[in-house]
Amino acid sequence: MEVKQVATTAAGERQVQLQVPDKADQTATLQWPAIEGEDPVAGFVVGQQVRFDPTDAGAGWTVKNSDGKALAYVPTAYAAGDALSEQL
Repeated sequence: MEVKQVATTAAGERQVQLQVPDKADQTATLQWPAIEGEDPVAGFVVGQQVRFDPTDAGAGWTVKNSDGKALAYVPTAYAAGDALSEQL
């Protein structure tokens, strides 16, 4: 997928908008809550190609750039709801 936009919402959340190249109807948005001192979208660049690799345990995907560098982790809905996955 291609990074189309890196933005901050009015509530201070950070988000990355993605699109499959040449397929305007195939999009995704990754969003993180505002976290003091951290920028979870720092590695994302507009125009960059990223891929989603499934984790070994099947709990989600690792978003990687074209060089294979991990940029973010996206949990499945089940994993996100697990008490061990919550932000402390």
